[in-house]
Amino acid sequence: MKMANNWTHEYPTGTPLLYIRDEILAKWERADREAAGETVDYFAEKMPSFDTDAMAAMKQPKQD
Repeated sequence: MKMANNWTHEYPTGTPLLYIRDEILAKWERADREAAGETVDYFAEKMPSFDTDAMAAMKQPKQD
């Protein structure tokens, strides 16, 4: 938690320390995987997975 407290200036005011801690740990894990030679896709890890059925329903026109 001390590390998270040291990084509070990098996050919006009121960001919980647990969130900051989890972000730091995730960055360290990604760096470890990258150092081990794995390909790391930063955006895929941040983006939520989309429900394809929900996306298809959004594309269909509304029926009155």
